[in-house]
Amino acid sequence: MSSEEQLLKNHGLKKTDIRLKVLTEFLQCDHALSHQDLEASLAQIDRVTLYRTLNSFESKGITHKVLDQHGVSKYALCKSDCSEHAHHDNHFHFHCTNCNKTVCLDDHLTQTISLPKGYQMSDIRLNVRGLCKDCI
Repeated sequence: MSSEEQLLKNHGLKKTDIRLKVLTEFLQCDHALSHQDLEASLAQIDRVTLYRTLNSFESKGITHKVLDQHGVSKYALCKSDCSEHAHHDNHFHFHCTNCNKTVCLDDHLTQTISLPKGYQMSDIRLNVRGLCKDCI
């Protein structure tokens, strides 16, 4: 069984050609991918099907969403401990202002924040901007 197939099985998703192709793109890439990035590299996939695939991956804990500096949604693979009921993606993301790549900084987790009484946090999203190692 391929790593893509195992990932789908572990998260309770059926194996389809489109899901396998999209997962292969994520596994071969070292940065977050936007819908447009995937559309360009997987030209034969219908736009709506790709959108639904990304949503199912996010809801099942396979990927998490990152907004870049322009408000564009990008998706990155989650760590193995994410699930449908619990995302553990409270880490920093680095966005290169030159090449537009966004990468997870998994080793830099965000601190717990104390909120005023009556507030409830759903997630923390922190982006660091600058130049990546390839653009310096």
